[in-house]
Amino acid sequence: MKTEVNIITDRKQHGILDVLPGITGLAQIKKVGTEKPDLQLKLEIEMLKSLSLKRYFYLIIKTLIGKGSGRLWSII
Repeated sequence: MKTEVNIITDRKQHGILDVLPGITGLAQIKKVGTEKPDLQLKLEIEMLKSLSLKRYFYLIIKTLIGKGSGRLWSII
């Protein structure tokens, strides 16, 4: 089982922590949570490689229509 330190180290190595957090992401719309940190990391890397303004708005729309999971609805 990965520790929080391992997860943070992995994210630093791949530049994920250099990106400001948003309200959604590829892992969220695929409903991959923190219980699967390796898959979450893979999806975050994939998202960063293909990220554009158009793609980010696509992810936001997917989240708003219910494809995402997480805390967005508890904030609204």
